Amino acid sequence: MLVQKPLDQILTILRSTTKWAMGRNGLYYSAPVGGLAAEFDSITGTALGVSVDATATNRCWPSICKADPVYYTVTDVPSIFTGQTARKFVGRGTGGAPMNPANGFSSSAAETVVAWGIFEKDPGTPAGTSSQFYLYRTIPTTAIVGSANINWDTGTVSGSGVRGSKILSNSGPNGGVVVLIWTAYTIQAGETVNVYPHPVATNGAGQTGQSVINHHLQFETGLVPSPPIITTTAQATRSGDTLMITDLRKIAFNQQEGTFYVDCIVPPRPATTRSLFEVGDGTLNNRMYIGSDTLGQIVSVMIASGQSAVTLTEPAKPIGSRVRAVVSYKAGAPYRMSVNGGAIRTSIATPVIPPCSNLSVGGININGSNQANTIISESGYFPMAKNDAELMALSAVPA
Repeated sequence: MLVQKPLDQILTILRSTTKWAMGRNGLYYSAPVGGLAAEFDSITGTALGVSVDATATNRCWPSICKADPVYYTVTDVPSIFTGQTARKFVGRGTGGAPMNPANGFSSSAAETVVAWGIFEKDPGTPAGTSSQFYLYRTIPTTAIVGSANINWDTGTVSGSGVRGSKILSNSGPNGGVVVLIWTAYTIQAGETVNVYPHPVATNGAGQTGQSVINHHLQFETGLVPSPPIITTTAQATRSGDTLMITDLRKIAFNQQEGTFYVDCIVPPRPATTRSLFEVGDGTLNNRMYIGSDTLGQIVSVMIASGQSAVTLTEPAKPIGSRVRAVVSYKAGAPYRMSVNGGAIRTSIATPVIPPCSNLSVGGININGSNQANTIISESGYFPMAKNDAELMALSAVPA
């Protein structure tokens, strides 16, 4: 922002629950109610920015693999979550690959769901150890509709359907590589899908002595994992992040001309356009914003009550990549945008600047709703319209 103050002194932060975020030390920490959730790269400790996420519910409980004594010897070990406990599973070799479904690990609704977990390789496990998640349809026919399997010898993830993985640490709390693995599926009407996590996926006697550490399980709506939500005896909901400025004098807002920008991670493609940075009057009728649409395109829209919306569009960027978008407005002049140092996008029409009384970061300008599910590393506002060369320079991603 133009005013050089900490963000939490400028923004009104209304998240009503705590939120787990990755800390500089490679461990998750609990961001307090009404506090910014600063995110850091779990490998390098580099500051990434502030995460802004929508409301989400972890349906499974507890949020860790069950301690099944028939198939495993289970002990408590240090967790990647500060103040929590992980579980180490050592296979007994007493049957097939044992399944440890948590409570709430099933859905019969027509929806897209993602099941995921955080696992750590036990440095002492013998060769051949693997862990697995799979989504299993039981109605109307039986089939595996999505799976993610990690081979701890090589660190490779395989499987079927929609899946993915991310290394969280090369040397976790117990000395092994820590990996988040996930699989997703869109349930059709009339289907029932269950989730089965296998801490150790080897069948029969071959599993004897094979071991892995489980830090977390989550089952939620969506195509990719959201930030972790720890559960114990029931499902739990994390409220959305609401980051707003309700007094634009804090940033010396100029109704006649200005420039605003946002630097963030390209979010998963939403069902509806999500705002990344927005100024307006708290309604859908008067607003200017930079957002990400259902195709992954970066868009900037200006709309004033009674006027046609003016939209500038930048081609889609890869999910998870960095995007830096800058927009300039001025009374009686076209609306302009540059993304990642690229060519200026200019409106054909000369739009009417809408009346603005508040600002939101990472959500639309109505109580900060419809959050973008992203990490905002920088955002700012200047009370003057930058020229084309200045817009391109400001939107260039720093090396």
